[in-house]
Amino acid sequence: MNEREEQIKEEQSDDELEPTAQVLALTDAYYGATYYCKEDCHTSSLTGAGWVAELEEGHPLSIFRNFRVTKEVFERLCTEVEESCTCLSNASNRDLMERFQHSGETVHRHFHSVLKIVCSLAKKYIVQPKTPSNELAKNPKYASQFDKCRLAFDGTHIPAYVPEKDAKPFRDRTGRLSQNVFAACTFDMQFAFVLAGWAGSAADSTVLEDARRKGFATPSGLFDLGDAGYGLTTEVLTPYRGVRYHLREWGQANERPQNYKEYYNLRHAQARNVIERAFGVVKRRFPVLTAPPEFSITTQAEIVLAC
Repeated sequence: MNEREEQIKEEQSDDELEPTAQVLALTDAYYGATYYCKEDCHTSSLTGAGWVAELEEGHPLSIFRNFRVTKEVFERLCTEVEESCTCLSNASNRDLMERFQHSGETVHRHFHSVLKIVCSLAKKYIVQPKTPSNELAKNPKYASQFDKCRLAFDGTHIPAYVPEKDAKPFRDRTGRLSQNVFAACTFDMQFAFVLAGWAGSAADSTVLEDARRKGFATPSGLFDLGDAGYGLTTEVLTPYRGVRYHLREWGQANERPQNYKEYYNLRHAQARNVIERAFGVVKRRFPVLTAPPEFSITTQAEIVLAC
């Protein structure tokens, strides 16, 4: 595989999320740090600032492999949050102490500082549309049924670290500790709303109710797509129950819809699949979402929002 093909392969999943990449770039804020240091803590000849400068002057893929964003996006991020955002690697606190030549206290302090900065950017980049999706309205497959559709939403479980005394409500139906995260996205894979921090045992419908209280609002005359775990309302369009729905069921059967309910469910599943794809891209890109960091659940929820 030549160099160009390798770059295309690594950036393929990022192209669809490029408009929101500035927010996604700091998802690994659990590992965040800075290269400001008031005392000489370590003795490496290459400081954190020097290492970052070397990456910026080197091959563009070096930035992507270390920070999980393209060089262009990284430079835009640095413009917005200045030098405190320079360490976005998938590394432990101990690794960052050595890499950036700082004490553990410095890394910890700047991690929280960067996390707050990134979460504050959410209001700027995670925005709910007030009009129907152009992507669906222009597509003959969906236009007749979903021309007033705005977003697709769902819940996803993110592994959580919780002290044993508080663990019970965070055990999901698989028995694992997790937080139930609600998110909605547009049909070009831009996140439009994120609510994190609910215990893994919470029902999706309960989390949606809380999202409504915290600003997730569907304009009058429009609707969003949800799966069968949510109730059918004028604001939420769900599939027919008891009728084949999930795309893998259609793939296994290898046959066309047999009636209007199956036809509707197939188109609904195809359209709503965008939120599943968005979850998949983010989880693959940021390992911190698959291994719980040992922070309070509030901080863990902020890390998800930073994604």
